[in-house]
Amino acid sequence: MSREEFILAFEQVLEVPGGSLQEGSKLEDLEHWDSVAMVTLMSVVEERCGVQLSPRKIAGCQTVHDLYQLTQPA
Repeated sequence: MSREEFILAFEQVLEVPGGSLQEGSKLEDLEHWDSVAMVTLMSVVEERCGVQLSPRKIAGCQTVHDLYQLTQPA
């Protein structure tokens, strides 16, 4: 999944308008970022990338870029 595809998918998860998020957007500033959005994002990433994200790793993320990095092969 490309960066752009990830950001678009994340915007859909959060139900915000396209173009609302940037890589540097801080998760703590996102109104709709909550446990439900986290579980939904985990499902989307697993379905589209085949990567299983752990809640612990997601909790360590501060920005959209940090989340995207979790989807990339090590």
